[in-house]
Amino acid sequence: MMIDYGMDWGTYSCTEWADAFGTSYPILDGDADMVVWDTYGQGYVPHHVVVDHNMEIVYSEIGFDESGLLAAIDAAIANIPESDMDNDGLNDPVDNCPQDYNPNQEDVDEDGLGDACDICDNANVWVVGNTDGSLDVNGNVIINVMDILSLVDIIAIEDVESCGYEAANMNGDNQINVIDVIALVQLIMKGETNTNLVPPSDGTFEILHPNQGD
Repeated sequence: MMIDYGMDWGTYSCTEWADAFGTSYPILDGDADMVVWDTYGQGYVPHHVVVDHNMEIVYSEIGFDESGLLAAIDAAIANIPESDMDNDGLNDPVDNCPQDYNPNQEDVDEDGLGDACDICDNANVWVVGNTDGSLDVNGNVIINVMDILSLVDIIAIEDVESCGYEAANMNGDNQINVIDVIALVQLIMKGETNTNLVPPSDGTFEILHPNQGD
């Protein structure tokens, strides 16, 4: 916080300053005993003041020293501690789950979101094409017609928050639409469940228009 008004005034009272700038703070509006006058150093109020996050005055000068003022501001900002909301020893900006305790930062699918707060395992369950998240008794991914139905539902209701949505980008264009449905049908028809091995291919897509409606 920096106070920088009234430098061109000679002598004035806190009440005059409060009236001029429309402040409603009682400490400035009615300082009859001049209690606040020397708070920021000998001279007059206001002048250049920098207050840090602890509400302590770290800079107070009547004259204008731009370099000193900016240095004080930079120092005050640099001394603001970064938060660690979950107390796991990692500051929030670098914590992959800032609200969940995870000191080891496990991230099995390496998507930048830690396992502690990531309900979608995109490495072993919600892989591309497995839009319903089904697994067999051995933990292997199952991709079949149920995934087609699931993908159609995801598109129809615009379900962008589900794990199925994360597994629905079949053609890699980051757009979930009917083209992904076609790609998933082709994948299942070919009996290939490893989507990394499916090369781009030509296909046929038909839209039928009956006499009554579409």
